[in-house]
Amino acid sequence: QQAYLKPTVIRAGDRFGRAVQLSANGRTAVVSVDQESGASSGVDGDPSVLGLSSAGAVHVFDTNGGAWAQTAYLKPPRARAGQLFGLSLALSADGQRLAVGAMDHGAAGGLHPEDTGGVVLDSGAAFLFSRGGSGPWAAAGLLKAPQPQAGAYLGWGTMAYSADGQSLAVGMSGDFSAATGIQGDPTDRSMPWSGAVLL
Repeated sequence: QQAYLKPTVIRAGDRFGRAVQLSANGRTAVVSVDQESGASSGVDGDPSVLGLSSAGAVHVFDTNGGAWAQTAYLKPPRARAGQLFGLSLALSADGQRLAVGAMDHGAAGGLHPEDTGGVVLDSGAAFLFSRGGSGPWAAAGLLKAPQPQAGAYLGWGTMAYSADGQSLAVGMSGDFSAATGIQGDPTDRSMPWSGAVLL
């Protein structure tokens, strides 16, 4: 055993370790805590400030020479209660790109959608972050289904980056489309819980 990792602030019921990812070289570990109730938003806020029940958070740890240290505390740009930020994680092999799955009810779809204020319950989302080298992490956008559907659960279960970090696969277990193969009709709602993957 090389290390025993815990966040800088701990509370009963936070579920630190809900999802874990490790870079290919073993020097970056990303750990989610989906029941965390911190009220800060964005990168490196104050984890001791409470107020958003089950908002969730992600902690990044790095090592150089065997000494591990927490190097980032990530929240979505606009944190909300019940968001469960950190339901799933995907980290690129080089540890420079990160996708974080969360409960989301936004009605706008696609990559970097504008917040239209509409509600599509449990449609799900993947929040994107990136960094250059050993530099600081920064929010890099939001990924939603092109046509968000209620109960689609995008990003709630599994996600995966390609080794070069240029492609991201996101599971959407609650998809209802009866389409088969590739590039079918995502708006079809005739096959409950058939599931789908977005690339």
